[in-house]
Amino acid sequence: MEAGLPSLGPWLQINVTETKQGAIRGLHGEDMYKLVAVVSGEAFGAYVDARPDSPARGKSVTVNLTKGVQVLVPPGVCNGFQSLSPEGTQYVYCFDQEWKPGMAGTAVNPLDEALGIAWPLPVDPTDAAQLSAKDAGLPGINDLS
Repeated sequence: MEAGLPSLGPWLQINVTETKQGAIRGLHGEDMYKLVAVVSGEAFGAYVDARPDSPARGKSVTVNLTKGVQVLVPPGVCNGFQSLSPEGTQYVYCFDQEWKPGMAGTAVNPLDEALGIAWPLPVDPTDAAQLSAKDAGLPGINDLS
């Protein structure tokens, strides 16, 4: 509490995903806190402030994710990553509420040049194994209302 963080209490949902090397997942910013990390492999994490009233809106931060590194992602900050490991990456999401389709939040195209994210591995935006059609079709940060 002294650091200005909320009491997160118990995590209500924990998901682990497996992603092949080079693939990008995200950038998604649901209206909830997330604690993210890798379980195995390595990833390049990217976080974009998409909160409408934030003075940091549109700013991105990147982190090399290895075992033992965790990132607390606040509501409205978009979370994404690229798997860097030849054997793939297992990524864990801990949510402070249960994820539901259509829940409040926003998402941004991870290849939006305005974000300035230098993904470490090349990405073919037409290859659904590297970038889902859903993520490829997301708006850019400057297109959000």
